[in-house]
Amino acid sequence: MPRYYFDIHDAKGFHPDEFGEALADLEEARDQAQLLLPDIMREELPNRKRRSAPTFWSLTG
Repeated sequence: MPRYYFDIHDAKGFHPDEFGEALADLEEARDQAQLLLPDIMREELPNRKRRSAPTFWSLTG
């Protein structure tokens, strides 16, 4: 199975996924990313306050 890495780019810098996750294909990797995004946004927007710097993620496999 291919290994996919979910890297995060935010106001604090670049945070590479050092371990990755073995997933069947790109579609499964996209599904996993969609599951991770709400947790990432909760961390970036504590107490629902807006931040000026956007958060980006990249998926590599």
